[in-house]
Amino acid sequence: MGTSSAGQSQDWSHLLSGAGAGFLTTVLLHPLDLIKTRMHVQEAGGRRLPYYSNVLQAFRVIVRVEGARGLYQGVGPNIFGSTVSWALYMFGYNQLKADLTRMQEARPADARLSPSAVYIVAATASGTAVSLVMHPVFTIKTRMQLQLAARGKGPRGLLPEAQRDNYSSSLVAVRRIVAEEGVASLYRGIGPSLLLVSHGSVQFLSYEHLKQAFRGLNAGRVPAGAAEADLSAPQLTAAATGSKVVATLVTYPYQVVRSILQQRAVVGSDVVQHATASGAVRHLWSSERLRGFYRGLVPHILRAAPTASVTLVSYEYLHRLLVSRAIGAAHDPTAGRSR
Repeated sequence: MGTSSAGQSQDWSHLLSGAGAGFLTTVLLHPLDLIKTRMHVQEAGGRRLPYYSNVLQAFRVIVRVEGARGLYQGVGPNIFGSTVSWALYMFGYNQLKADLTRMQEARPADARLSPSAVYIVAATASGTAVSLVMHPVFTIKTRMQLQLAARGKGPRGLLPEAQRDNYSSSLVAVRRIVAEEGVASLYRGIGPSLLLVSHGSVQFLSYEHLKQAFRGLNAGRVPAGAAEADLSAPQLTAAATGSKVVATLVTYPYQVVRSILQQRAVVGSDVVQHATASGAVRHLWSSERLRGFYRGLVPHILRAAPTASVTLVSYEYLHRLLVSRAIGAAHDPTAGRSR
């Protein structure tokens, strides 16, 4: 009974650890995510935003033009989306990975999936489900990140032109998008988002193998018969960073196209002309060639590397804490007794 309870607690620990990691990462690194999104679309046409040449210049311009609050445009839907997405993703990924591994053990040796295939299937299935459920939230996040923050609370008529059409909140954004553009607009960019599921697949495949490599290095340092040593924070950081860089280089063009599609269509601008994935691809290729598909790559790497480190390292440590408490409670003879 105690063992079953501990096992169920460990299953739910993936959900809680993922939620905690997603929340912490977003609170710490939202400004870099905002800059990455704006740099994706600044040359796509139709946006009334300053031009950003690099990350530091973007920070200075945003603070000067919009105030410090401008760095946190769209933080509400980003916190909600990231917290829920990481909770669902880590729960689904680890559950599927465990189930698939058990299934392979029951099959003949020559008919089993390789560990790499198990990682890819689990990551792809979990990522697809999360993308379909959470995509509208991230559309709202992107829309709000691409609008200038109003400085002060003066009459709306006194706001600069670029601010007069702002969404004042996430709920207002949802209502206006549905009313003005239709429900389908909440899923604009879903194609590239589903392609980006491959990002998670590549990342977690790399992450699992890098962790295995570090465990192999640690094996020679652990006395015979001793339990496997936990990976250290520097090792987890290296695995998280390395896997994120690999996945980013492979899938970054999808992210640029998705950001372009998720911005608000402005009548008479280039945005209307490439409101589909194929249109965005043609526009990027004709205007900038390959460079256009990697626009904003440096700030993205600067954001993605610490993001992956904070997210996965905090996830691993939260998971260890929750599992150790669950195991301790299962072995506590007084657990569950009423006073």
